[in-house]
Amino acid sequence: MPATEPSHLYGLPLERFTDERNALAKRLRQDGRREEGAEVAKLRKPSVAAWAVNQLVRTQKRDVDALLAAGDALQKAQDDVLGGRADAGALRRAADAERAALDALTAAARGLLSSEGHELAPAKLEQVSETLHAAAIDEQARNHYAALYARPHAMHDAFEQFAAFTQDAKDNAVLSQTKLSMPVLAIGGEKAFGAYPGAFMRAVATDVREVVIPKTGHWLLDENPDVTVPLVRDFIDGR
Repeated sequence: MPATEPSHLYGLPLERFTDERNALAKRLRQDGRREEGAEVAKLRKPSVAAWAVNQLVRTQKRDVDALLAAGDALQKAQDDVLGGRADAGALRRAADAERAALDALTAAARGLLSSEGHELAPAKLEQVSETLHAAAIDEQARNHYAALYARPHAMHDAFEQFAAFTQDAKDNAVLSQTKLSMPVLAIGGEKAFGAYPGAFMRAVATDVREVVIPKTGHWLLDENPDVTVPLVRDFIDGR
């Protein structure tokens, strides 16, 4: 069924986006809605990661609702710990629940196929996971970001930072010729980047302290504050 509204485009298989966008723009112009047709014609094809998030939101409602509920619970746990109404264990349990909900959606994303018929690459899955985690925050911020991402091109443009990796590599090759001399703390989660942050920082700094936090993924402060916070404090205090 052809797309009849711009929002329908983002629910289509990725390889159909451009043809369906052009067809919709043409129909709008033929119906005398030239300005709308011109706006639709400008819509950019979403990145693979942005497309994957769209598919999850549309097809995995139960798991998306579970993630949002876990995000609310995590926010409450953080507030309770800061207010002295709960201990770090409660925060850790809430973070574990949010991580489990996030993992369920990431596993669903792993089953999505790119326009070339391949499973999503690990880097794309990481982008999907980061976007979903950002959505699982307090409701005011969630509504704020939902409004921003609802604008034309917004989801695609948000992922353009990843398209800059090639230029980043070129810039880093130049900048690393003069290495940083100040102390640098490089922390990685065992279940995410592991020892890679240390390796990255050694390429640009001479005084690097490397730490891998066990049983922790990408979100260090959420998942393991008991270890992360003292590490950062000790580093800042020069211990």
